[in-house]
Amino acid sequence: MGMCHYKPQPVDYRRSERAEEQLQQRLKATFDALLLQQILLEAVAIGLADETGNYLQANTARLWSFHKKAKRRVNTEKIKQNTFGFYALQGQSISLEIATSSEQEMLRVLPLIRQANADYRAIVLLWDNLPAHKTGAVERLARRLQIYLVNNLPYAPDLNPIEKIWKQLKLKISHKGWVADKGELQHIVFSNFEQLAAKMSWASSWIQKILAPALPRSCTISFCNR
Repeated sequence: MGMCHYKPQPVDYRRSERAEEQLQQRLKATFDALLLQQILLEAVAIGLADETGNYLQANTARLWSFHKKAKRRVNTEKIKQNTFGFYALQGQSISLEIATSSEQEMLRVLPLIRQANADYRAIVLLWDNLPAHKTGAVERLARRLQIYLVNNLPYAPDLNPIEKIWKQLKLKISHKGWVADKGELQHIVFSNFEQLAAKMSWASSWIQKILAPALPRSCTISFCNR
């Protein structure tokens, strides 16, 4: 009958109805500023950043079964892996462990992103409105490193495609089932992030709807062909 069976995506009531348009405007202002400095877009790394926390016992996998109350052997130790990820649409993606989502950790992360993308004159980085992302020290360091920070709209995490990668990571952990310790959890997170971030499919729709309209008309970059 053409019906769909799915769990509706929750949307915060505080989200702006013009969130997509407003994000486009922020990105456009950033790219316009780069062109004023005569920095061509081919020389700009563009990436999406965020933090996530994963536990040994992640359980987001679902299955069909003829038996009720199915059980599986998992590790329920309260051990957490905090990860920062930079999903590059143009440039080099990186992931690394962080202690917390603090200003000090962001001051450590930004030079590593710059180092991984040293061949680019500038970096455009989209991330959320975490207080640690907006401190004076972080913004000053970003300017020195030629990293242009773009803050996503509040209550609109879906406008950052790296969220799709985090969701897949949780599925990978769930499918693994038994995770012995933090070392194995780190291996699952970092190895799978590298594989997932190599694909543009997570961001293809976002590129067409959000990024492409924000680019100068003279731009000929095709991110989806990476």
